[in-house]
Amino acid sequence: MYFFRARAGVATSLCLAALSALSLPAFAQSSKVRPVIVKNEPRPLVGDDAISVSDAVRFLEQCTFGPTTADIARVQQIGYAAFIDEQFAAPTSNYNFLYYQYGGRGIKVRFVQNAVRKPDQLRQRVAFALSQVVVINMQDGVFGDEDRIAAMIPYENALLRQGLGNYRDLLRDVTLTPGMGAYLNMLNNPKRDPNTNTNPNENFSRELLQLFALGVYQLNENGTVKTDVGGNPIPAYGNEEVTEFARVFTGWTHAPRYGASFGWFNYYPPNYPVPMEIFGPLHDTGAKTLFGGTVLPALPGNVPTWPNSVALQNYGRADLNAAVDNIFAHNNVPPFVVTRLIQHLVTANPSPAYVSRVVQVFKNNGSGVRGDMKAVVKAILLDNEARSATVARTTPGYGHWRSGVLYITNLLRQLDAQGDLCGIENIAAEMGQNPLSPPSVFSYYTPGYTITTKPNNVIYGAPEAQNFTTVTAIRRINFANEIVRTGTIGGSSFSGKTNVTGTSLAAFQAVALDTPALVNLVNERFLHGEMTVAIKNAVTTAVDALPATEANRVNRAKTAVYLATASQEYQVQR
Repeated sequence: MYFFRARAGVATSLCLAALSALSLPAFAQSSKVRPVIVKNEPRPLVGDDAISVSDAVRFLEQCTFGPTTADIARVQQIGYAAFIDEQFAAPTSNYNFLYYQYGGRGIKVRFVQNAVRKPDQLRQRVAFALSQVVVINMQDGVFGDEDRIAAMIPYENALLRQGLGNYRDLLRDVTLTPGMGAYLNMLNNPKRDPNTNTNPNENFSRELLQLFALGVYQLNENGTVKTDVGGNPIPAYGNEEVTEFARVFTGWTHAPRYGASFGWFNYYPPNYPVPMEIFGPLHDTGAKTLFGGTVLPALPGNVPTWPNSVALQNYGRADLNAAVDNIFAHNNVPPFVVTRLIQHLVTANPSPAYVSRVVQVFKNNGSGVRGDMKAVVKAILLDNEARSATVARTTPGYGHWRSGVLYITNLLRQLDAQGDLCGIENIAAEMGQNPLSPPSVFSYYTPGYTITTKPNNVIYGAPEAQNFTTVTAIRRINFANEIVRTGTIGGSSFSGKTNVTGTSLAAFQAVALDTPALVNLVNERFLHGEMTVAIKNAVTTAVDALPATEANRVNRAKTAVYLATASQEYQVQR
């Protein structure tokens, strides 16, 4: 494999140029940045409705974990909207409680397998995006080895279930997962006790408002920050609201397991598969004032606060449901959620008009329903700002940096990688994105992270670029080299199998002896037909260094694919 050794410097230069083109990034929060199987296949769309390979690839990069040859053809056959509808109807590939293999890493392996192989790609991709908004992780300090997987599975399933359901239901369902309860201290959170100077923990209520639903500042419908007469951002909430909501989230604990009696802390092992239950005597029964002056009434005087009666439990449940409704009705929720989803799926710098158009759908799906995630996701993906190649080509700051996970899964799906995929999660971690284990509740990177481009010193939002360093860039190059050159990614001591047992370069090999045709195909499949002259010349020169003989067919194909996917241009999904 002399070629890859000899030309490692070419790929390194192409990828590291992405770093040299930027100044040192600032951590500023800038208000300026912001299976249904159809057997009778229709013929490809024609005329004005025809979809090019490049356009199909761009669409699939936004709504799946990467294009496949079959999905490209499917999009060209039935169109964008019909493809989305098929994805909505695809059966959900859930997690279950059997993933204790692979040395406790089973759920991470399952995540990669779902991302690369499962047919419900849109659901999986949206759930992945939401897992970086409504965040928990598998920290060793929070969960033990066995608890780690058990706690994550209901949370992941809630994202899969409600990611294309309703955002109000997503907030409620995730709130009641024991994993979230343990991670942000809502589990076994007691009411105020003046005798012991105990107060409710405010961690969950604060993160729910700041990170899961509203953001820090009040927003206009187009996602821009509201300011007062002095030009200062207006806070979306204050400490008073955090304290009042914290009172709502008291008294919740694990549901009893296997018929055990229900009591405070009366559980072992933790009943992670079942939503948390209210233990009434530890729930705050006073009146609570929420957004808009909404008051949750105090417990009626004729209901005793002991024992854990049905009436007392119903009061606690009603408190939580009313609180979720109150947050969900806040004016910030639509622009906050819409902006985050657009950033993860389409572009880190959506125009205010784009955000506003989708916000209208969040507020009303056309049938009077607020928070319909299917309608929201469809509006995001079908908007002209997502679908127009011209917009993508001409809008400064368009697109988003490929995260480590998306870089890996796009390559694996494009090349039809086989095998059990165990160990791929470790490669993603080396690229700065350990699946299901963001380093903090703020996820892998901050939504407001920016980069400054040269030579004009223009600031653009680029959250995923926060994890892009010289080290992670080289790891990307090494991954591309290994997956393209050998079709394998080592072995796994946990599975006894090779992680990836083969990839397919058949389409590229078919045209490998025709340099312009090969470069054009690579351009279409990996760079949406937007390869710059500099990259095209570099790839062409490298391919032509290998004589166009049958003996060089495979290496010519590998050369073109490798250099394109290691290039600076491929690091940005546009």
